[in-house]
Amino acid sequence: MMRTRRQSVRTSLGGGNRSRSKARGSRSSRFFSSVGVRSERRSGQKLWQKFRAPLQILGALTVLVLVNLYVLYYRHGTSLPALLKQAETGRAMSARLSGPVGTPPQPSRPVRKPKLLPPLADFPRIVEQPLHATDSLSDVLTKVAVPARQKTELETALRSVLDPGGFGPGQSLTFYYDHEDRLQSVDYRLTDALAYHLERVQTGSADRFVPVKQTQPLVVTTQRVELKLEAKNDLLTAVQRVGETPALAARVYEIFACELNLYSDAQPGDRLRLLVEKQFLGERFYRYGRLLAVEYVPVPSGPRTRRLRAFLRTDGSPPNAGAAPGSSQHYFTDSGESIVRSVCRAPIQWSRSSQPAASTQPSAQGDKGRYALDYSAPAQTPVLAIATGKVKLQPGRTGKPQTVTLTHSSGLESSYGPIGRLARGLIDGQVVKQRQVIGYVATPPGREASHLRLQVRVAGRVVELSKLKSTREPGIPEAERAAFIAQSNDWAEQLARSDDAIIATLGGAASESR
Repeated sequence: MMRTRRQSVRTSLGGGNRSRSKARGSRSSRFFSSVGVRSERRSGQKLWQKFRAPLQILGALTVLVLVNLYVLYYRHGTSLPALLKQAETGRAMSARLSGPVGTPPQPSRPVRKPKLLPPLADFPRIVEQPLHATDSLSDVLTKVAVPARQKTELETALRSVLDPGGFGPGQSLTFYYDHEDRLQSVDYRLTDALAYHLERVQTGSADRFVPVKQTQPLVVTTQRVELKLEAKNDLLTAVQRVGETPALAARVYEIFACELNLYSDAQPGDRLRLLVEKQFLGERFYRYGRLLAVEYVPVPSGPRTRRLRAFLRTDGSPPNAGAAPGSSQHYFTDSGESIVRSVCRAPIQWSRSSQPAASTQPSAQGDKGRYALDYSAPAQTPVLAIATGKVKLQPGRTGKPQTVTLTHSSGLESSYGPIGRLARGLIDGQVVKQRQVIGYVATPPGREASHLRLQVRVAGRVVELSKLKSTREPGIPEAERAAFIAQSNDWAEQLARSDDAIIATLGGAASESR
């Protein structure tokens, strides 16, 4: 019985031990299984982190390869076969590509129309400077005496448009100066059909030269112009009636300044015949060249019976002969005599006047006649010396309207007033040349019309300018007179080829490209 109880106790103890061991076994199996899963997850994450960056790069490269394949082999206009065909033919396969024959295609640019320049003003001084391969820009500007400040401005503007290969044959620089000898414009011509016009403009507080590209060829022609005056003081209107600019009227007036005053002496029915060079950009008028010949034919019933002729002496003449005050020194009659006299009859530079007119107003004081020429002229019109003389200014009148007196040879004296502004650099005691600018017409007070009064005295006595005797300047030297007469005869024949038309152009045969 005791043995049986011990066996049952052992049995019960053994069963408990087995149940406890089973529980421990199940817990250990669960633990090891969870540890295995976690280790597998950690190894997978490590593997993904290791290969994630290469896989992303590979995917991006795959996308790029597919895009390039599409653009180079399938997309219309940019595929490799299309580009090869275009390179062989040199013709555009689409609206965005273009190129010359035998060259790879280039992106096309929108076509820009060249900016059209208006006709240039008739500058009194023009300097044409041909360029050579050995020239430097700085040396050229120094040679033509461009002031230091303008030289720097011009160099900066020109360097942006200079030919990369440097200067060469056929290239030139043309400089345009105003009535106070200030540089205003420059033309840089590279070829017959390519040039840049540089205009000096004010930008803020400084000035600079602004280039404008020109792609029209420059053509020079010689033309014949005929004018008929229909009324007194009709020169300017007559020029405009035939399609010319007021600059041409100013030239004619300047050439005959010592012979007659065309704005007061010319009569209705008088005729003028001109032979003038013109420059065109393409088909558009650009500027006048040289005025080669002028003929004044008075009406038979007028006070003048003798025609006047003036021919340019081409040797040493400026490229704009006739434009500057004093241009008559380059002109001579058909026999070689100078048309310049010791005293001229026109004290106004009408090229700067928009309302040219003149009238003679004699006035009397007691029993002594006092004659004066009274010119109706806009304010700031340049006043010119009628003869070479010494300046005499009124003391204490600086900055105020005054009368400028010039003392000439042989007791001659001329007075001009009211002068509102003196010419730049003019001082008391200075000697001025004939037709040199001495001042500008003053602005009148209130509503009074601006004018210039000229009075001439000989030995203190007032005389009429039209009755004053004057001598001619020397003519063409005998050694050169035969060649000049031959040239003037040829021009005289062209002037004489008159018809009923107001203007006739004879420049077709004489035209030349430049």
